[in-house]
Amino acid sequence: VLQSNRYVNIEVDRVSQNYILSNNEFVRVQEFAEQLEKEQEAVQYYSKAMENHQVPYSVVKEHYELVLEKLNSIDEDQTDLVNTLSDLRSQEKAIRDGLDVFELDLRNMKRTIEKYHLPGLPKEYLELFFATSNRIEQLWQKMNRVKLDMTEINAANNVIEEDVEKLDIFTEQIVDNAQLTEYMIQHANRYRLSHPEIETAIGRALDLFNHTFKYDESLQIIESALEQVEPGAGNRVRQNYQAEKNNSLFF
Repeated sequence: VLQSNRYVNIEVDRVSQNYILSNNEFVRVQEFAEQLEKEQEAVQYYSKAMENHQVPYSVVKEHYELVLEKLNSIDEDQTDLVNTLSDLRSQEKAIRDGLDVFELDLRNMKRTIEKYHLPGLPKEYLELFFATSNRIEQLWQKMNRVKLDMTEINAANNVIEEDVEKLDIFTEQIVDNAQLTEYMIQHANRYRLSHPEIETAIGRALDLFNHTFKYDESLQIIESALEQVEPGAGNRVRQNYQAEKNNSLFF
């Protein structure tokens, strides 16, 4: 256990050159060393006393068992500390790899949006997209420091991970709502002449679609109007769209 303590001390010193250690690792190693020194002195004392027949074997046995428990506990704590230090390198690699994936995800989202030639994007989507892009860039800067603060880095990475997941869902919603709006309008066109309310609904839907980019509200307006003249039509349009979407994903 003393040998392990010397190894842990060297490992803490080595890791501290690349990472900011914030859990009192140096203090803990010193505390382990002090505990071990006390236990070693006690063992030496009882060993000498036993050799000189100054203490019963049963007393020595009982004390040695207590020492053994303490040594096992210290050894486990030292092993946990080394494992924690070793995990810092794994965390760093995982985050670097993850940042590459996040950047790829954003590029794929951008290409997906561009593919459908939408007239524009909601303000909240653009704000989240650019904020996430900036956070990724800032985290790369943190990752390029001489000494890494993995507590700070992990916290920043968690925020980015949540934002990328939100963006992914948001992107799909925008595309789905925009596409469905166009599908609904195409279906509703057959009623424009016979139902003035459809003409009105199409006008309102297109205004939201082309000028404020509120694709969800645009879809709601045209689908609601379509349902009034052809109950169940909205659901059928959605089913057809989903079938086409699934086929395009499959192929």
